[in-house]
Amino acid sequence: MGTFVKIVPYNADWPRLYFETRDRLEALLGDIAEGIEHVGSTAVPGLAAKPYIDMDVVLKHSTQMEDGRARMQAAGLEPRGSRHGDGVFAFMLRDPLPGLRVYLCPPNSLTHQNRLRFRDILRQNPSIANHYATLKMALAEKYKNDCDAYTRAKSDFIRETLNTDTSPASAP
Repeated sequence: MGTFVKIVPYNADWPRLYFETRDRLEALLGDIAEGIEHVGSTAVPGLAAKPYIDMDVVLKHSTQMEDGRARMQAAGLEPRGSRHGDGVFAFMLRDPLPGLRVYLCPPNSLTHQNRLRFRDILRQNPSIANHYATLKMALAEKYKNDCDAYTRAKSDFIRETLNTDTSPASAP
């Protein structure tokens, strides 16, 4: 049996938890990190999400990945590997909820850039965010015991959204 999928209503504490965690990650990785961003659904005000704060840490140099991984493990985060072959390495802290997922990203990571674009599109377009929330709730019910299938099932919507330039900043 896979991992249980649970979507919870937006929690106004998520931004504060991001900033607190960012400060800890800066202390842990600051000399090798170019930047730390809040990504994923918890980064979109009002959006229901799985109760995990998703964060991307962009490294200054790809040669620092092993050092970053060692520091993350030493800090107690569970290594989850590089699941998409894109050089991004995932870590997780499951308890207490909300949990934490941190992704170490090489410089110029397309995965990281797409996460920022998708986050910003959802922040700027409430109708798209609402549609995404509805989709996530339906998929969470359909794949309630398979988090990987749930994530795969969202990918068409995410890809479509990224390929449709809907952000006000890009309008003529």
